[in-house]
Amino acid sequence: MSNYRQQSNGALGNLTTCPTCYDTLNLLYSSSETTACCETGGGGSAPYSVTVYVAQGETFATATMFYDDTALTTVESNGYYTSTLAPGSRSYRELSTDPGGNNPTLSASVVCDTCYATVSNVKESSANVGSNTAYDACCGASTAGVYRLPYDTTFLTADKIYAGTDITLSTPLTGFFYSINDGKVKQFNGASPAGQPVDCATCFETLTGIRYSNTEAEDVCCDVTATGTYYAAQGETFATATTLYTDQALTVVAPGGFYSND
Repeated sequence: MSNYRQQSNGALGNLTTCPTCYDTLNLLYSSSETTACCETGGGGSAPYSVTVYVAQGETFATATMFYDDTALTTVESNGYYTSTLAPGSRSYRELSTDPGGNNPTLSASVVCDTCYATVSNVKESSANVGSNTAYDACCGASTAGVYRLPYDTTFLTADKIYAGTDITLSTPLTGFFYSINDGKVKQFNGASPAGQPVDCATCFETLTGIRYSNTEAEDVCCDVTATGTYYAAQGETFATATTLYTDQALTVVAPGGFYSND
């Protein structure tokens, strides 16, 4: 390290070691990579605004270590450091030590992954002609799966939805209806705004060829030939139904009497 001497009143002072030369970086910090990369932060919320010190001439990308003091003797806290760019445009560097808190290392600069939220138990309407409906998304046979949403959104607020494998959120799914297990369904069209969420309709089974008599079992089994259509709860059959209804909303109970489907 260089030395200096100060001359004052015609006298040259003692040889003194120069102070450490440093540069100052204003960064964002969090103990979580996702928070460091995806949250706006600053002020009193994570990622927090921090000032770190680096060797003179170094930058965020080239620094060999981040320090807490201008003497460059005290290493900063373990965690993730990013520039103050907006979420979606950041890179991070991770500062870590060994289990004993020694041997600090600073990773190379890494571009942050695409920020996203996940939503599970989502059912998608069928691509079959005539089946791409809100009812099919709620009541159809598709298997519930995991999908991705823009970061910091929910199923109810998001304007786009993506396949669970689309880690870069590059291809929004468009035109289909999606439901979640709280009974809400909406259509995503790949743009803002998405279709507003509405309540799923009641899921039902249609029972056809049902004979009815309001008099006696012999009548419905032996004499009645006219048949009608009735409705039961989803998954039920004539043999297992607990109640028959005359409407698909399952609000109007079929009249008392005898019913047969044989």
